[in-house]
Order: sequence, then structure tokens, then C-alpha cells
Amino acid sequence: MVIPTFFVTGDDDEIVPYKQTIKLHDLATSTRFKELYVVKGGDHNGSFLKEPKVYLSKMEAFIRKCILEFEPMGQDDWLKGATGEHIEETEELLEMQQEHQESKVKISKVDLPAGTIAKMKE
Repeated sequence: MVIPTFFVTGDDDEIVPYKQTIKLHDLATSTRFKELYVVKGGDHNGSFLKEPKVYLSKMEAFIRKCILEFEPMGQDDWLKGATGEHIEETEELLEMQQEHQESKVKISKVDLPAGTIAKMKE
């Protein structure tokens, strides 16, 4: 992932375990702009309602930072990311989806840096 990414999770998320979101955040090494916000007591769909002012404040601060510090890249740079490779790990993502169907999270075709899926499985 090269695009700015704002990760939000509730520590009581019943659909996507918050530790998985933390792991995704840690693996997003090719993006210059990333932020992780864990909502205490937040579940998957209700985290915003736990502390809406804090939620919006953090999101606004992240967007402002991205805008103020943005440096244009060529389209190829956005697609390749930090590894310099344009990798498709679709099969592995679909296998993960099948393994975790009970989570109700749908995974579609995504381009990730090489080795990302293996690191997530650790």
C-alpha cells in the first residue's frame, strides 16, 4: 500500500480482530502516511459512536497531515510501492478469505508488496 491509509479498529471488534488490524498497520511499510486508531470498547460497526469527536478529530488531523506533506509521485510509483514490484497475491488473499469466512469480511483482488501475506500468517 502506497496510498495514505487510516486504520481504525475497535478493541472489541467482533468481525475483524483488532490485532489483525494492528498487524496490517505494521506491514504497511511502503506508505509514508499511515495512522492507527484503536477505539477502546469499540466494536466493528459502533466504534464511531463510542467517541465521535475524537474519531473525527483524528481523521481530520490525518487528512490535514497528508495534504500538507504531500509530494506528488508518478502513477507507476503509486502502483509499485516501496518494493519496486507490482505484485498480485490474489490466490493467497482468496485462501485467507475462505479460511476466515465466519468473519464476513470480503477480500477482493488487491496488489500487495511481496511477502505481505506470509507475514500476516505469522
